[in-house]
Amino acid sequence: MAISSQTTGDAPTREAIEQARQVEYAAFLHRVPFALDAHRLGYATGVCEDYTLQQSQYANVDVPISVLDNDFRDPDVERWTRVFKRHEPNVGIIGDAFTEAEAQEYVEVARELRRAYPDATLVIVPKCEGAFDVIPDWIVLGYPAGSHAGKADRTPEEYSELADWRGRRLHLLGGAPQRRWTLIQELTQPTLTCLEPADIVGMDYNGFFANALRFGDVWYPEQPHWRTHDDSSLRERIRLSLEHAKAYWKQRDVWTSHENQSAVLEPDDPVFAATGTHFDPTEAELFDCEFGPDDGAEGRGVLVEYDDGTVLAYASQKHRGFLEHRAGVRREHGHPHRVRA
Repeated sequence: MAISSQTTGDAPTREAIEQARQVEYAAFLHRVPFALDAHRLGYATGVCEDYTLQQSQYANVDVPISVLDNDFRDPDVERWTRVFKRHEPNVGIIGDAFTEAEAQEYVEVARELRRAYPDATLVIVPKCEGAFDVIPDWIVLGYPAGSHAGKADRTPEEYSELADWRGRRLHLLGGAPQRRWTLIQELTQPTLTCLEPADIVGMDYNGFFANALRFGDVWYPEQPHWRTHDDSSLRERIRLSLEHAKAYWKQRDVWTSHENQSAVLEPDDPVFAATGTHFDPTEAELFDCEFGPDDGAEGRGVLVEYDDGTVLAYASQKHRGFLEHRAGVRREHGHPHRVRA
């Protein structure tokens, strides 16, 4: 999204501000199954360099890695570059530049990637005053709005002025929706000095997972924004937060007008949670679908139908417990399901 330049002394038009506020993508970076729900809702999905989507065990799930973030707590640009070349994402957040030398290093990485991937959006996060002069305009600036801002106690207010970010293309890193909306307004609204609006290209936020896991909370557009949902599963809480945030951004004309179109296949027949292979009903007699004292024994299996209609085949009750805990599924939300041969 390109923002037309403003003549010095001219205030930005309403149309320019509206265009500046509409993002090209809103990202949720986490693993399956949470990434699957985000993808269905139109979020850009992806990972940091230090973890994966963990979807290889599901032959029927194909969530794209369209955004690659860096492990800013333990940065390694060579490792990040290898992961980028492996996945070829649409957006790459290269790293946090705490010095001009770091900024220059990341710019060189961006130049190399641009030659091979000319359509990729590349992001560098300036963490010092000098980085703004080093990073060219074709590279998106990462604005620390969440946990990125806390690294080494370097918040944007400590090393930059509002004018450093205005007129540049930005990716907002973290920050709950209400915090980001305030920030978007600060970065785009008219000023007495007629600064150009920043072009908000994209944003990401993974706090929905952390709050759902630690406190059982769901985010709401209305105050109080965080509300406890003890009666729902982890996956349900995260999905609700994602739905609410999308509605919040659409109401403010921030949500991207282009949503994900790629299909995620989920067949109706039961799928083994361990391997992703389909369950063959003709072999149902090989499985004891009733819960009993011997569940988990060698050669036995458990089929479970969940409230949303999903049916999964587990190798054992123990295996079921492990995968349900990992996916945040409440045990009482599933019940045995008998498959007729």
